[in-house]
Amino acid sequence: MTTAAAPLRIIDADSHVLEPPDLWDTYLEAEFRNRSIRIAKDDEGREAMIIDNQVIFRDFLGGLGGVEIERSKLSVPGAVSYMEGAPPASYDTAARLK
Repeated sequence: MTTAAAPLRIIDADSHVLEPPDLWDTYLEAEFRNRSIRIAKDDEGREAMIIDNQVIFRDFLGGLGGVEIERSKLSVPGAVSYMEGAPPASYDTAARLK
């Protein structure tokens, strides 16, 4: 007796999660927000990851996600923003489940 094979399901367990850039400013207690991780423009107007009011990383934040973006664009300072490089499924539950 032969049985039909069940459809193959693929589960990607190596996906990355990216926080919305305002996550900590929105949800962290007010007394700690001035030291939180945030994605914002620095004093020079360049996109930066800022932690405890110190720029940790700037200009290439699109590369933190960027899975569907041509690599040559990700290496140009400021060419791809954090949110442009973040696929919706990396920060939105409904998009991830879809």
